[in-house]
Amino acid sequence: MKFFYGIISGIIYILYFFGTNIESNSHSEYHINIFNIHWHHWMIGILILLLFELLKNDYTEFIRGFCIILIIHGLYYEDCFDFLV
Repeated sequence: MKFFYGIISGIIYILYFFGTNIESNSHSEYHINIFNIHWHHWMIGILILLLFELLKNDYTEFIRGFCIILIIHGLYYEDCFDFLV
């Protein structure tokens, strides 16, 4: 059930912060640029997912659902593999 709540929370998060349109460079205020690499939200989702899978705690199922939605959404962008700042 926690996995399902994570999916629902992920969908709400995506709708709130990114809206319903998937357009490259449409949300420049949310860009994270560290070490001259653009960190897409799907990459951050993978890192968080891996961290929680390694640590295994009460929130792992919730985070798994949330991050899967974040990763899927991020990979829909046409520039999802463009890492240059």
